[in-house]
Amino acid sequence: MKYLYGLLVSAFVIFSVTEDASAQSRKGFEVGLGPSLLVASGDGESDSGFGAHLTLAYGIGERFTIGLNGAAGIISDDEADDDVTASVGGLFGRLYFGAPENLGRPYFTFGGGQGSLEAEFTGISVEVSGPAGMVGIGFDYMRPDSKLGFFGELNYNIVNFEEVSVGGITVDGFDVDVDYIVFAAGIRLRLQ
Repeated sequence: MKYLYGLLVSAFVIFSVTEDASAQSRKGFEVGLGPSLLVASGDGESDSGFGAHLTLAYGIGERFTIGLNGAAGIISDDEADDDVTASVGGLFGRLYFGAPENLGRPYFTFGGGQGSLEAEFTGISVEVSGPAGMVGIGFDYMRPDSKLGFFGELNYNIVNFEEVSVGGITVDGFDVDVDYIVFAAGIRLRLQ
């Protein structure tokens, strides 16, 4: 909880100091960063852990943004020797709703990419990976005359693990679907 308060205070200080571009404009390059909660579910089991969410994007206009995103988290699993690292990322599109001049605007996201999971069981390294698809919703807020804004979003990713590597031996043709739900919030810096 102290970490969350520290992040909010830091964001507020940065947000208050940055004041030289139009807040309404969502055109141009942006970088987003924040903490995330990643929930992985498959085969009737569900595990979660905290991590980070990062976006690098370009606002084509006031309604549409394209870019790269990624989320990674450390998940506790009783069966693994240590924590499990889960990640998902790829290309995305963001479609904003509401009037372009509004400081706060909801949006819809969609995209595709790659998901992975790495763990160690009884001393043997196991890595699985495969293609992922993503849909989500979010809310973006910018203060007048500021390059910095806040966001919060919820993304649903389905990952089809096709490749498994056990102790360095890789096998294709694996077919297991895992759902990754990512809750993320943080800051966006627009570099216009």
